[in-house]
Amino acid sequence: MTQQRREGIRNDVIAAALPRALASDDRKLFDLLTRASVAPGLRLHSELALGFADELVRLNHPRTLSLLREMTQTDAKPHAPEEFLLIAAAHGFGALVRMKRDVRPAWAELKDMADDERALVRASVAEAIGTVLVRLGNADSFLIEAQSWMDDFFTAAVALETLTQKHVMATVQDPEAMLGLLDQGVSMIEKATRASERRPGRRRLLDVLPQAVATCVAAMRGGQDWLVARAQTRDPDLRETFEKALGLLGRKGAHTAELEAVVNSLDTSKKPRRDPLTDVGPTRGRSKKHRGRSR
Repeated sequence: MTQQRREGIRNDVIAAALPRALASDDRKLFDLLTRASVAPGLRLHSELALGFADELVRLNHPRTLSLLREMTQTDAKPHAPEEFLLIAAAHGFGALVRMKRDVRPAWAELKDMADDERALVRASVAEAIGTVLVRLGNADSFLIEAQSWMDDFFTAAVALETLTQKHVMATVQDPEAMLGLLDQGVSMIEKATRASERRPGRRRLLDVLPQAVATCVAAMRGGQDWLVARAQTRDPDLRETFEKALGLLGRKGAHTAELEAVVNSLDTSKKPRRDPLTDVGPTRGRSKKHRGRSR
């Protein structure tokens, strides 16, 4: 076995099945990947998936994109072993982007997977893209691509989760664009309709935002000023988001004086408390019709 293949799939049987799957209708590869993904000692999101992706682009077969698309059609329940085929596919699409092969269709497939209801599939997209950006040493290409991901809660959450991973954030070279993307995510919550409040994607975006805000504010030039301005919102979900972000910033070692400006912004925008002396409260039952009955 060559050293080059050892940097890809460290499993001779799977490595031999991959060329056959690319060249024919032999799908033994799918079964081998599924079984290997639950073997002891293998980390589901990294070693096997990354090795598969590296070996795939090394082979540079014209049917690579077709094979990956077939893997995404797997009808796997959440956390079922077969779900690994989608995880491996996400890394495969990421590897195509990194190698500048079938870039547009690969990005389209990754976005589609980022809108998947299965949490592990979405997490694999964030990990796959993050791996690509770190290897490239520049996350700004995805900052541009991610603009088109900010039209849906799930995809927006994956985009922000990807870019605000610590090792990925270190490769962001355009702080203004990064803060602009974060601002779009905040605006999605702010402008969401009441009907969307219970959507799983909206809840996921709200889960991602505190860490995304804290990471951006800590790392990006102009982040604190952005947060001070944004903290003036009266949206209760966003206020809770910013309060959580403040707690995370405190643990990251942010200076108290810097955090005070955000706290003051939240305080000044807080809805005034109800005054029991001047607020007459609800007027239910005070209509003329009601008073007429009570006489």
